[in-house]
Amino acid sequence: MFLASLLLFSASTGRATADSPQTQPVSERFGAHDAHIGKNSVAEIDAALAKMKAAGIRWLRMNFPWLHLDEAEGSADGWKFETDSNHYDYVVRKANSLGIKILGIITGPAPGWANSGWSYPYGRETEWKRYVKAVARHYNGVQDGADPNPQEAPYFPAEGADIGPLYVDAFEIWNEENIYGYWLIVPDPVAYTDLLKITYPVIKGAHPNATVVMGGVNGLGFMHYWGSATDNWKFFTATQAQDGFDGCFRLGALQYVDAVAYHPYPGLYDRDPNQGPDDPMEVESRNHANYLKDLTRKPEFNPSGKEIGIWNTEFGWEYTDPNQASYLLRSMINYAGNIINYPDGTKRPLNMAIWYTLWENPNEGDGKYCGLWGNILDNNAAKNSYYYYKTFQAVVGPTSPIAKPGFITVTTSNSTYLEQHYFQHPDGSIAMAFWQRDAQQRSLNISITQPGFEQPRKWNLLSCTSSPIGSGNTNSWSITGLATNGTPVIITLNVPKGTLSVSSITPNSAAPGNFVAISNLAGTGFEAWAKVRLEGPSTIEACNANTVSSNKITCYFDLTGAPEGTYNVVVENPNGQKATLSGGFTVSSQCGTGSGSAVLLLGLTLGLLSLAGGYGRRRRKARDAA
Repeated sequence: MFLASLLLFSASTGRATADSPQTQPVSERFGAHDAHIGKNSVAEIDAALAKMKAAGIRWLRMNFPWLHLDEAEGSADGWKFETDSNHYDYVVRKANSLGIKILGIITGPAPGWANSGWSYPYGRETEWKRYVKAVARHYNGVQDGADPNPQEAPYFPAEGADIGPLYVDAFEIWNEENIYGYWLIVPDPVAYTDLLKITYPVIKGAHPNATVVMGGVNGLGFMHYWGSATDNWKFFTATQAQDGFDGCFRLGALQYVDAVAYHPYPGLYDRDPNQGPDDPMEVESRNHANYLKDLTRKPEFNPSGKEIGIWNTEFGWEYTDPNQASYLLRSMINYAGNIINYPDGTKRPLNMAIWYTLWENPNEGDGKYCGLWGNILDNNAAKNSYYYYKTFQAVVGPTSPIAKPGFITVTTSNSTYLEQHYFQHPDGSIAMAFWQRDAQQRSLNISITQPGFEQPRKWNLLSCTSSPIGSGNTNSWSITGLATNGTPVIITLNVPKGTLSVSSITPNSAAPGNFVAISNLAGTGFEAWAKVRLEGPSTIEACNANTVSSNKITCYFDLTGAPEGTYNVVVENPNGQKATLSGGFTVSSQCGTGSGSAVLLLGLTLGLLSLAGGYGRRRRKARDAA
């Protein structure tokens, strides 16, 4: 079971840290938030990560709270990374094996012996640094799980726990430190910058390759309140921007982070009166990202000229389906584009965008703010927003953003609120998305004059399937009267690849209950956005199918509950052309763990959910209801 995890992990330790977004495909810059996944049962963790993998979600943002890991003063009984009620190691190991990167939040609540309040950052600097060092070193991908200095930070793993290299890619220092609810007694740029100064060198000393991110501020750090002036969710001060990000930057904060983070919830900004409360405010969002990037370039804040990444570590909306799904897709397409201006005249994407949140709990808190944020219900049923996320990663994920091609012309009666975004697949195929910011119905006429593309295809956002649209031939195509509103329309232009065939699949067998990584599905004529499935005793759709070239596809199969037997391997290009490798794959318990590192056992060792103190399974999340 764990040989596969170790082999896959060792092959991935040279991973990028999302600080060069222009060199990465879109998919690598998007994730989802599940703060308390480490306190869930193993079965719940398996379900969550399986859903993430199936949707192509590349990053998981989660807490590593001081309280849960360091319950006794001095940790005389060891660090609590893996116990009957803590499964932080299990989450990291499983995520590593599935290729899901982790943004870990270094945060309180502080254990009772160290502080008197759950939102106080730290009471004893020495003990705080000890906690930070323990987490960073434990998840640096080098140590074997047991800390080499037990006198400083002993770790006694739970009986039966696997000890192996575990890797967390990035650490975010605190969360929403600019509001009263997460930083008692009063949010203070001086106190928070002091926290960065003592935390950054500790993390870098223990885990030099980790990206260190300033805690995501609510809004841009200078708003007054959530909701009304009578609540307690007060920001740094009730004045202006210089008391938010500027306040920290002026004190030298940028010397102690690799990236800064913000949470651009729509209720925190003035809206265009023609846009609804569920509107992601695309223009404003682009401006906010540039405003923040410009702050990080100011010589008085960043005298060394250090390149600082811009991470959006929470974006989301609690609107019901289908409005929430449209909000998600509009936001993701917008953030995927080249939206940040650079001094050399180029534009580049945001470094990271994390959806809040993966799971929802409608019974938590007052039921108004807490229960509608997720992509997945507590009964494991996926919402429309989950399927939109999946389609985004499948279609836009393998691409890179580009400027509008000169051979594409778009006309409409009113372009004031038209959003149009373009992306290119490595093989030259094009993905484009259109919608109206004010959500009003308008039609578009699209002309494609460059020869060499197959007939355009329009994507179904829920099923992640496509159908032909438009008229013409391979010399030129036209789409007339395309209906658009507040939900994006995604259209792709494929470069044809010739005769489709499937010749082999590696590995070609696995046991039921596994995630199987297909490292080489070989053949000819594979097009961008080709789909892969197994057909036999049941039909198993591949997830994360990636057309590496016209001759190679990589993908995953989730064989949980799959009947044993022989399966045909089917590849279907977006134009409906299919090819089959008859009897090419076998699901059998006799296969054991299959071929080397390709097979990832799910593991069903059950643990118990534990709620520690006032920091329960799901965080109460209030947002501006305006």
